[in-house]
Amino acid sequence: MKKYLRKRIVHKLLVTAVLFWCSCVLFACGPDLSSFDSLISHQPRVIAIKPADGLVVPSKTVVTATFSVPVDPTSIGPQSFAVVKLSGNWEKLDDLASDILSGQSLSVTGTYKLSDDWREASFESDSTLEEGETYAVIITTHVKTTIGLPLNQKPGEEPTPFWSRFSVMESENFSGNSSGDDGASGGDATGDNGGGQSPGNGGSELPEPQRPSVLVINEFLYDASGDETDGNLFVELVGNAKADIGGYKIIFINGADGSATETIEIPQGSIIPDDGIFLIADSRTSAPTQTHIPNADFLDNFDPQNGPDCVQLVDDHSALLDAVGYGTPLPQKAQSGLACYEGNTGPDAPAGKSISRTNAIDTNNNAADFSVIDIPTPGIL
Repeated sequence: MKKYLRKRIVHKLLVTAVLFWCSCVLFACGPDLSSFDSLISHQPRVIAIKPADGLVVPSKTVVTATFSVPVDPTSIGPQSFAVVKLSGNWEKLDDLASDILSGQSLSVTGTYKLSDDWREASFESDSTLEEGETYAVIITTHVKTTIGLPLNQKPGEEPTPFWSRFSVMESENFSGNSSGDDGASGGDATGDNGGGQSPGNGGSELPEPQRPSVLVINEFLYDASGDETDGNLFVELVGNAKADIGGYKIIFINGADGSATETIEIPQGSIIPDDGIFLIADSRTSAPTQTHIPNADFLDNFDPQNGPDCVQLVDDHSALLDAVGYGTPLPQKAQSGLACYEGNTGPDAPAGKSISRTNAIDTNNNAADFSVIDIPTPGIL
């Protein structure tokens, strides 16, 4: 017994010594902790769901969820990714998620697959789904990254599950579409999903996406204080919540000759979250699924030129929705023939500062609408 107690005391002393040493390294000898990546930006979120929320699908349908970051393959299974036939109150989804986590929910049985980059999980049921029924897709906080960060549809808050729902239509109404591979993609970054519509005629044609009636460039950080190509830049769009902006593009224009230097294409099925903000962040060069910008809805690797230059927003038919010129002189039009800016050009921000609309106002005059802000606010109006 005394030998056991001596071992316990020695063990505690060793642990104390190690913790003390780590504290010294981190706080006295190590780098500035403020420069460390926020863990919030590494929490997984569902950024797209197929079939889209509210869609009517054939009875043999594969459900696919796309995550913002790679997830641990061992965390994908019945307790994390469930398809459940809805028979009760649709509003009690939190209770349903808890039942799934505890193994008490009778979810559909099936096969799970994860893509090679660990960002896309799919579920195929063992049997055909029941026609005329509505099903919920519940993705719980059992989904984790390889370092144990749980899924959270509301970053910065308590971990929150994801949900969406779809209905199953009579098979004969889906001629030539029995596999479900052509189901619409959708979902958003908040967990309150939108974007799916039910076909009005009951046929196999996919519904037209609900496009935004209003969409503008709201804030833009193009010149970071540090490395501009390593996940420090962003373009923030503001528009109608739950609208589909898949296929829309951000085009960076060279202010010297009006040529396009880079283009960001927003993926199909991308939905504006409930707060009306769609945040596009630059990914890290060495890690394309990571960024230093929190709460991003889509990542792409980009490096726009410092001013004077322009940025354009076009829809899926290449129609110009918004144009912002920062700095002067600038050509009135890009080589594509689309305007390089609206009214008069806006200000050219110094390194580390962004240009932002005042209260998201759009008067079609960049000089009046935009100002330089000292501390960028990605994802915040």
